[in-house]
Amino acid sequence: MKNMYCEICKKETEYSVVGFTRYHLQKEHNIGKNKQYYDLYCKKNDEDGKCKVCGEETHFNGILKGYSLFCSNACSLLDDGVYKQKVESAKRRRVREQKKYGGKIFLQTKECTDKIKATKKERYGDEKYCNVDKIKTTKQERYGDASYCNTKKIRRTMLSKYGGFEQAQQQYAKSMKKKYGVDNYFKTKEFRESMEARGQWISLKKLSKYELYKRKVRSETKRWKKQLYENWDGRDYYTGKKLVTYAEWKKIYPNINVSNNKLQPSIDHKISVTYGFIHNISYKIIGNIKNLCICSREINVTKNYKTINQYNQEKGGSHGRRKQVWI
Repeated sequence: MKNMYCEICKKETEYSVVGFTRYHLQKEHNIGKNKQYYDLYCKKNDEDGKCKVCGEETHFNGILKGYSLFCSNACSLLDDGVYKQKVESAKRRRVREQKKYGGKIFLQTKECTDKIKATKKERYGDEKYCNVDKIKTTKQERYGDASYCNTKKIRRTMLSKYGGFEQAQQQYAKSMKKKYGVDNYFKTKEFRESMEARGQWISLKKLSKYELYKRKVRSETKRWKKQLYENWDGRDYYTGKKLVTYAEWKKIYPNINVSNNKLQPSIDHKISVTYGFIHNISYKIIGNIKNLCICSREINVTKNYKTINQYNQEKGGSHGRRKQVWI
């Protein structure tokens, strides 16, 4: 191993990097830490040790390597050069794995699944183990909230990397469409068959006509969800009461579970899914925005399979601000 050159003595010492600090810097110059020596005599400039992106202090890697260029992986991805390098590296790794595992990456293989199960079984006695309690305890200790999720950081990352959630979703959908013919991998035949083989999903052949109809209605409803909430006035469709969103509830009652919120907004089908199935109404009509409204979770559960007219009649007349105007 090459002997270290001392910037103070201006000569090569008899020590390698392993003993340089202990046997030379401490004894000859009274410097006990590598970082102290590097900051005083080896720093290239004032920017050395500061993140190239945000300016925060970076990690010190020793006398030979100096400081990291970035404070975190998130910041490194904002650098065009590093981002391209990581993307290319990921592509090469994917090609290698697909070649090795027959068109799949390792995480998609049965070998990976079996390995994870075996490790969990060995360590915790359960192949499906997930330490939910520990996760909640850690979140409670660090953030004061057992259900904590750093949404602000997620938004910042999405914004800096893709331009926002919508752009990220569009990019993902575009990639999936190109590769699989659908906008989400979970919709592919390949994924469904894999989940059915594991016993985690029920085969479509085993589902009743009603279950299949509900799935189609759910899919159609999802298409209109964003537009529905964008046009929502914040009140219950049936009673006119102001509803309390998840964010508002957590702000008012931070220590009470949101399941206690009877005014939680939820999407309701004015003409119910059950009624639509019995009367052979197209799932596109039942799931259309014209048949959707937002009401409290409590009323949604009470109304259940009834149509809006049936619900109003049961309540003894008009039970809300609006009347049924279609179907």
